[in-house]
Amino acid sequence: MTEDNKKIKSQEELPHLEPSKEVDFKVGEETVAPKVEKIKDENTNQISLEEKKQEDVKKLQKSSPKIFIILAAMILIIMSFVGYYVFAANPKRILVSSIDSLNRKMNALNTDINQYKTNVKDSFQLNGTMSVKINSDILEAYSAMGGYPELTQVLTNLENTEFQYEYQQNIKDKKMYFNLIPRLNGKELTNITYYNEDSHQYVFIKEIASEYLELEGLDIFDSLQETSIDDYNYIVDVIKNSLYQHVTKDDFKISNVKVKIDGKEKEVKKVSLTLDAKRANELFDQVINDLKNDKKANKIMNRISPEFKNYKKQDVDHKDSSVLNFITYVTKFSHEPVKYALTVTDSYTKKESGIAFTDGTTKEFEVIENEQVVSTIEIKGNIEKFEIALKDENGKELGTGKGSYQDTKANFEMTFDIDKNMILACHMNAKKDGNQTDSNFQCEILNNNNQNILSFEITDTNTMKNEENIKVDTENSRKITKLDQQKLSTWFQQLLANYFIAQ
Repeated sequence: MTEDNKKIKSQEELPHLEPSKEVDFKVGEETVAPKVEKIKDENTNQISLEEKKQEDVKKLQKSSPKIFIILAAMILIIMSFVGYYVFAANPKRILVSSIDSLNRKMNALNTDINQYKTNVKDSFQLNGTMSVKINSDILEAYSAMGGYPELTQVLTNLENTEFQYEYQQNIKDKKMYFNLIPRLNGKELTNITYYNEDSHQYVFIKEIASEYLELEGLDIFDSLQETSIDDYNYIVDVIKNSLYQHVTKDDFKISNVKVKIDGKEKEVKKVSLTLDAKRANELFDQVINDLKNDKKANKIMNRISPEFKNYKKQDVDHKDSSVLNFITYVTKFSHEPVKYALTVTDSYTKKESGIAFTDGTTKEFEVIENEQVVSTIEIKGNIEKFEIALKDENGKELGTGKGSYQDTKANFEMTFDIDKNMILACHMNAKKDGNQTDSNFQCEILNNNNQNILSFEITDTNTMKNEENIKVDTENSRKITKLDQQKLSTWFQQLLANYFIAQ
């Protein structure tokens, strides 16, 4: 092989290299370009980190006020919750909030009832007729065999009696009038008229006297005048504020317990206002004193109860060891009342008795004896439609009821186990059409064979006018005498005698 061929062959064996697009290779020079680029990248990265750090500092400086505001708000919220908890946890505060809660429920119930209540004004007139019917399967069986003939005749005559009545009132003028006429088989048996004017009572019965007879005075017009819901709430506020001012923390006992609400146990706080006879008497006197010192409350109380102005501080019986407990069960944090109880421990028998009310979806009223529930009434629904169940201490159902109340009609029915062999069943319904109202009420006692032991039925129809027309002349009236009282006794005996004779 020639030298030229060797040279050609060795050239062919060398790999073919192309210059890099990023680095220029020049013959006889060092390839320093890559080192320069790397230094540039490192400087660029350092600049970028510094810029980023400065930007982060600027962002942090901008966001710091927002963070402080959020933190401050959170602290305020936490402090508010803590403050509210401390404020609401005060037993005096729980007492007044419980009174407020109960009062709101009473107001709501009153509002619901007034939606369906007849628009009765202070002056109105009511005219109606009523009949009574009494039956007994057992008595009829004895009667068929000739037993108890007089009692059977009384029931028959009573069934054939229609009672016609008229009632009028004018509270502003302090007048009330009532007239009753019983008619047996259409025959008038007597005619009784009662009249009250400015608390002076009169009665007129033609079989006794030909003029009105004066009876002892009776003040009834203050009780007939309804107390407005605003006046009622004002009295509650005065009592509530008085209690808050005069009770102390020493009057309370607090514990954590479990109560059952709507069938589920719930952990709650039990707050008891516990008062012995002396302390209860002190608080009562202080509340009465605050009611008297408040001009508006004093005026309302004297209108509701004329004897209020005569109330005097009561002497304390130091031998009386009775204890009064007003108990509120509240949720642990929000202190929302969920149950209330009022119990009294008698100083002589040492027995505790009272009632409790649980405010769940199902309302429960409990009768308590020595911290044990002896009976419970459960109510579901509202005034428009409701169901009632009566249970014993073991939760066994003793009776049930249901009813509804609407604008023009109402009905109610119930059954109750008197004992193992007898059941009491009652039914009531009423229907209103304009100014006329028809109502019917029935009750019967049945044995376990569904036999009617005794039943009675009352039927009533009346019409009402929102105006009165009282015209009574008592100018020639006189005081009732002993002779009049003797005639009154004879008259009553003769009236009863009508029912023992077949008509």
